[in-house]
Amino acid sequence: MNEIFKKVTLEEREVIWQQACLEKAGVIFQLNQKTMIKSRIEGFYLKSYVACRRPKHYASLKTKSEASSVLTFANENYFFKSLFHIEGDSLLFRKNVDLFYLPRRKNKRLKIPDHLSAMLMIKKQNENLTFLRAEILDFSDSGCKIGLNTDKPSFHKGDLIIGNLKFGHKTGMEIHGELKHHFKNENGRFKQIFGLSFEQLSEAQTTQLRKLFVDLQAEIFYESAKK
Repeated sequence: MNEIFKKVTLEEREVIWQQACLEKAGVIFQLNQKTMIKSRIEGFYLKSYVACRRPKHYASLKTKSEASSVLTFANENYFFKSLFHIEGDSLLFRKNVDLFYLPRRKNKRLKIPDHLSAMLMIKKQNENLTFLRAEILDFSDSGCKIGLNTDKPSFHKGDLIIGNLKFGHKTGMEIHGELKHHFKNENGRFKQIFGLSFEQLSEAQTTQLRKLFVDLQAEIFYESAKK
């Protein structure tokens, strides 16, 4: 987990919870691959618990349940693992949980772990039709780094690409992109590695990419938290 996510300090954590309570930030609790609970923070309970609004359809919990969760606050996503339970109309968990986030670089990118299938199916390079399967090495809602295990055709900085993003069993998405960086490595796993910037995005595509980026972070955190 530490290779991808970074833990916030104790001082930062306290500030985050205080501000998140003031702004009624949203929290998503992922119990397993099929069960998800969406809620909002309402305040603190007995000083040591964070209280969220109990969804009406979620009646009760006889025992505490464990979840990998996402706190969305101040244009950031914080991930944590916690036990939670229900009292009355509140869903409660301890606020002393470890909070993790995806570190920022110049452009925030999510490193794709080996166990996750992540592909860009390239259909067109400039005006040339092609059928290539490239592996996505890292990803954000603005671009990605990909690797090809062939040196033909040769790609170059400035090339325009059309292809389909495909992550696991998720629905594929067509994107247009421009190569910003390109490297050749004759002896490595990939013969060509390049950075791709997503271009010509519609409003719907921009929204879809942002959601996909958050969903992937949550999925990777959920899998790593189980270990």
